[in-house]
Amino acid sequence: MPRLYLLVLLSLSGLASCAPSPTDIVLRNPQTGQIMQCRSRLEGASAFPIAQQWIDSEKASDCATGFVAAGWQRMN
Repeated sequence: MPRLYLLVLLSLSGLASCAPSPTDIVLRNPQTGQIMQCRSRLEGASAFPIAQQWIDSEKASDCATGFVAAGWQRMN
């Protein structure tokens, strides 16, 4: 049973590393119509894909916070 649990865990972590990271945040300046994208993806594979996805999401959110404070609107 422990081997089955380990196999399932490894399979899920492998799938998580292949899935696209939903960290992209698209913003639009309502006055100029300019589009900006906050992205925070590290190149290459991570040994801990779930943790990396969380870190990437936080970085993109921090990036978008500044734009929203300046009057930009989130599109997603």
